Amino acid sequence: RKRDGPFRSRLHDLFHRSRLQTILERYLVVEGDDDKRVRPTIKLGGTETGRFAYAGGPGEAIQQWPAEVRGLIRAAPGCVFVARDYSQLEARILAILAQDSVSLAAFAEGRDVHLQNTLDLFGLSQQAFDQLPASNKVAFRNYAKTFLYGLSYGGKADSIKMKLFCPCERCTHKAPPQVNLSKLEVVQAAARWERIHWPVTEWRAKLVDSVYGHGQDRTWTSPFGWRRRLWEPRPLGERSLMNLPMQHCASQIINRVMVMLHAVGVPLVLQMHDELVVECPVEEADEMNELLKEVMEMKVPELGDAVFPTSGAVGERWSDLK
Repeated sequence: RKRDGPFRSRLHDLFHRSRLQTILERYLVVEGDDDKRVRPTIKLGGTETGRFAYAGGPGEAIQQWPAEVRGLIRAAPGCVFVARDYSQLEARILAILAQDSVSLAAFAEGRDVHLQNTLDLFGLSQQAFDQLPASNKVAFRNYAKTFLYGLSYGGKADSIKMKLFCPCERCTHKAPPQVNLSKLEVVQAAARWERIHWPVTEWRAKLVDSVYGHGQDRTWTSPFGWRRRLWEPRPLGERSLMNLPMQHCASQIINRVMVMLHAVGVPLVLQMHDELVVECPVEEADEMNELLKEVMEMKVPELGDAVFPTSGAVGERWSDLK
């Protein structure tokens, strides 16, 4: 607003200071155990989807650690962290469950599904996209990525919002390029995408009807045989329901892998979103990386023997695992 103009720089400073203060108070002072390990508190039943949740104070809710301070966590002397991360796991699960042929073809051919969604959202050909300035390419792809994951979390196609970043001048270089669309342009982009990816819209409607439709008992059964009853009234429960299949299937895939790795003595130290982290001696890093890849990329019979690819990283500090 115009009347905020004279105070904008001060508001930005306060926003920036607040973030730094949060990092200082919550993450820079961490009480480790006697062996200098930081052990998060895991809530095994902490989520409705089956994913792990971390709870507690500083050092315990470890998934909330900002990137700036992850370098504080390092492997034991003579060891490194080996990590493997599923590539676009929830997007792949959504494509499989909805039988979205466009996305399935992109995955099968090794193409970037977020680029495919960019072309579909903005009505661009590959040639037209290639001619855009580099910053516009990044901005469009960022929007498409946020759009797809917003749908995976139960959002509506025409109301997906971009992430917020610290607006002060000292942090502007950290914020990725973004597109600035009007409400009408957002609606038009969503409509273009839904025309092309109509199986997703159709699948979401059938999913809701199978739980909340006439004669249904509000129970959803997952491909892995789990059943969950949604007690919320339909307007409140629809969003949770449309998020549930992707999150639940992802959790079952990851949990199964962790059990298998534990059974053969793999020293897991962290499960973070779609990533598993192992600590091992430096000389065993390559072997451990191959073992993680072999187990994590096993066929998933509940999803038509789909194989979900992973990418690996090795580093002495947590912040090195990019």
